[in-house]
Amino acid sequence: MSVVLLLALTAPAVAGSWSYNVYLSRTSGVLGTDWTYKHRVLFSGNGKKVTSHSVADWSTKTSIGWSFHDTSDSGTFTYWSRGKQHKRSETNGHYRFSIAGVTVINDYPWVETTVRGDGGHWMNGRGY
Repeated sequence: MSVVLLLALTAPAVAGSWSYNVYLSRTSGVLGTDWTYKHRVLFSGNGKKVTSHSVADWSTKTSIGWSFHDTSDSGTFTYWSRGKQHKRSETNGHYRFSIAGVTVINDYPWVETTVRGDGGHWMNGRGY
């Protein structure tokens, strides 16, 4: 099993609105991609402060036998560093692979992202 992560990156700017997308996929050697989970952050800033911030998560692909449930969002942590406001969000999902009603595999992908008031953004971690 391998995990593939694709990021859509933009360069930091002074002020504006941005979209930051993280895709987390599980692939297996036999079946190809089992599932893909998307974490999207929409945010705006005035160069220092994050003026708007929203996070959405959903499954974009599941193979036969897999089901998805968005389990929780741990909220957003706001802090200041070097004169700029940051917002960090974490999300969790649950993929389950079942055969004849019996759960065979449980995967719990999580993504943690941080955005900054000048458009800077990055992923802090991932896993399941």
